[in-house]
Amino acid sequence: MVRLLTIFRIFNFQKAYAILDELIIAGEIQESSKKAVLRVVGQSDQMEEAENNEDTLARLGRVVGN
Repeated sequence: MVRLLTIFRIFNFQKAYAILDELIIAGEIQESSKKAVLRVVGQSDQMEEAENNEDTLARLGRVVGN
């Protein structure tokens, strides 16, 4: 159980950092609305997923083309 929690913390570190980055910039609170922060982080996740999908398709195209 402890190992699972450690892995969970490591894999979600990037998301936790993104949320903290939206809340606090240069030591000052930038956004206090939980909904606004989660919306921005969700949009960022969608953009990252789209980029990963494009990269995967590009790699597959190169493999099939060879």
